[in-house]
Amino acid sequence: MLCPQCGQQYTEHDLVCPACGVPLQLLHAAAAPEPGPVFARPAGIDQTFASIRQDISAIDRRSPRPAGFFIRAWAYSIDNILLLLITMVPTGIAAVLLKRSGVAIGSDPETLMRWIWLLFVLPNTVLTFIYFGYFHAAAGQTVGKRLCGLRVVTADGRPIGWARSLVRCAGYFLSSFFLYLGFVWAVLNRRKRAWHDYLAGTVVVCDAPRRA
Repeated sequence: MLCPQCGQQYTEHDLVCPACGVPLQLLHAAAAPEPGPVFARPAGIDQTFASIRQDISAIDRRSPRPAGFFIRAWAYSIDNILLLLITMVPTGIAAVLLKRSGVAIGSDPETLMRWIWLLFVLPNTVLTFIYFGYFHAAAGQTVGKRLCGLRVVTADGRPIGWARSLVRCAGYFLSSFFLYLGFVWAVLNRRKRAWHDYLAGTVVVCDAPRRA
């Protein structure tokens, strides 16, 4: 080893330089760099990152896929059959009471159509609005959608809430025009969205099974 002061060679057992007499330990202490800060790796950091990666992978695997046209049509048919049966009960009771009270419901075609609209079409329309509006906002699925394993969510996967649900219900009437073209539109796009889905910013997805 060389003396930092004069460059003379010395051994590791020398306390002072044999040539210049300078204390070697002091020179080494002055020349030694100060130790920098030591950053300790937080305990459990590897497990934390592993857990985050696992959660992200699980989210990707559980990403719901848009529901197809035919399964949606089947769920919608179930709901409408249910609504039809519910509406027919008070309509039938009202028709019987009116007939017993002497009201001529079917005296002529125009009168008959007026009573059909008043006793059946109007109540069924109001009930449809309430039914779809409530169940989509409260649970994201109606009876038909639940039986078919479907759910209505926003375009980014959140519950739709009351405002979107009511807008979506109004959109049903728009989609029904032009031979139900608004419903058939779900066949023509990648996310299977009908006109009422675009109007409310929603998408119908296959409901993932719940895990404990």
